[in-house]
This record gives sequence, structure tokens and C-alpha cells, in this order.
Amino acid sequence: MRFSKKKVGVSIVILFITMLSNVTLVYAGWIDDKFETVTNLLRSPLQGLIEGMYGVFNLCCKTTLDLIGITPKEFNNGLGWDKIADIMPIFTGVALSLVVTFFLAGFFRECINIKQEFTVEQIIKILARLGIAQGIVASTMPIAEAICKSAGLFAKAISGTYSEIVMPNSISNTIESANFGEALVALIVGAMLFVVAVVLGGTMLYTIYFRIYKILIVIPFGALAFSTISGGGSISSTATAYLKTFLAYTGEIIVMAVAIILSSAILNGGFSFGYTGGSDLVKLLLIMLEAIFSFAVITTAVKGAEGTLRRALNL
Repeated sequence: MRFSKKKVGVSIVILFITMLSNVTLVYAGWIDDKFETVTNLLRSPLQGLIEGMYGVFNLCCKTTLDLIGITPKEFNNGLGWDKIADIMPIFTGVALSLVVTFFLAGFFRECINIKQEFTVEQIIKILARLGIAQGIVASTMPIAEAICKSAGLFAKAISGTYSEIVMPNSISNTIESANFGEALVALIVGAMLFVVAVVLGGTMLYTIYFRIYKILIVIPFGALAFSTISGGGSISSTATAYLKTFLAYTGEIIVMAVAIILSSAILNGGFSFGYTGGSDLVKLLLIMLEAIFSFAVITTAVKGAEGTLRRALNL
């Protein structure tokens, strides 16, 4: 039986296409298996990265709240407080000299006022200012310690109601349904946002540490500021300004505690940008951006605690 060359050629082409299709299907299945394996390898670190983002920031919040209850005298085993106590006699000596100077300035200011009669009551008031100024200057350290301790106890009582920020349950399901490309992009973006979360948490810790340094630095100058009380009138406005500043420095931990517990409660209640559609990649990116936005809100509230207290209490 003889076949034409044309029929033989067609048969060979059909056979080649069939073999190529089978090889392509096998290779495509192999590629899909490999992609699925790689995707599974990406899903695990992505899940860990998002969990780590929440974990690091929660740790920073908890550490901040723990430091809130520590007074400058207790900080770092009291080394800073002891150093301030060592140099305090120098400031106190200078301040006591200034007490006399400001007392004389205030006394002569009232004596030369020819329109005002100089009475016994005024003399008693002037002498009382002198005694009060000397007593406060000599007690600057105990007064500062009492104010810091009161603010710390107040803030510590508030921070006891803190609850950690919880990662949304929908994250795991979204990660499991993400394909290779979505998981890869989310992992890259997640790594960058993880760094942002660390920076935000570090900023919050820096703020609480720097607050302690500010308090320690301004305590000695309290003696100099309180010496102006003996002068009365506009002279004593320096003491008022110092007291407002010191109250703002010490009291800002109360605002910090309120900001952290309030923000965590609101975020755990289901904070969202309101967008629920889109692909798995969009959902993952939104979840991570919502977390970073939430962390930024808390950090901003903590960092601006002093300003908030000053505006609220006119300090």
C-alpha cells in the first residue's frame, strides 16, 4: 500500500504537534507546581513579617507604658538623679543669694511708690514672700520628686487598662489565597513597612526617654527660678513660667498613657480605610498600610503629649 508524500507529511506534523502539546502540558504542570511551592515559601515569611510588625510596635507601646511609671529618681538606678543631687548645692547657694537680691528689688519697688501708703500688712507680705522663697529654694529637689511621683502614679493607674493591638483575622486567609506575584510584591512592601514600624516604635521610646532627661536637666534651674518669688509682682513671673514648664514635662506622661490606651482600643475595634474590594494584593497592601497608619497616629499622639497638655491646661 502506497502513501502519498503529502499524507505522510501531514501525519508527521500532526504527530509532532500532539507530542509538543503533551510536553507543554507536562511542563506547564511542572511550572505550576514549582510556582505553588515558591508561593508557599513566600507566604510564611509574609505572615511572619506582618506579625512581627504588630509585635514590635506592641513591644514598644508596652515598654513605653512601663517607663511611664518610672520616676527620674528611679531611672537607671538613680544615677542621673544622684548626679543632679551632687550639683544641686551649687545652684541652691546661688539661688539663695538671688533671693536677697530679688527681695531688695521688690522692697524698693514698693517703697518708692509715693501713691501707695506703706502699711504693716505690706511689710508682713514682703517678709512672708522672703521666707516662702527661701523655703521653696531649699526644697527644690523634694518638691520636684513629689511632682514626678504623683504624675507617675497617675499615669500608671491609667496604663493598667492597656490592651495590645491585635492583628486582623482576615490577614491569614488573604495571604493563603494570594498568588506568586501578589505574595512577592506584598513581601517587598511589607519589608519596607516593617522598617517604618520599627522607626515609629523607636520614636515613641525616644520620646519617653528624652522626657526623663528634660526633667533631670531643668530640676537644678528650679532653685534659680523660685528665687524670684521674693521679689513679687512681675519679678516672680519667672517662677510661674518655670513651674508651668516643669508641670508640662512631668504631666505629659499622663497624656501619653491616655493616647496609647485610647488608640489601641479604637484600633482593636476595627479601624479600616473602608475599602474592601480588589485583588488579594490590594487587600494585603491595605491591611499593612492601615497598620502603619494606626502606628503613626499613636506615635504622633505620644510625641505631641507635651503640647497637648500645655494647650489643655494653659501651661
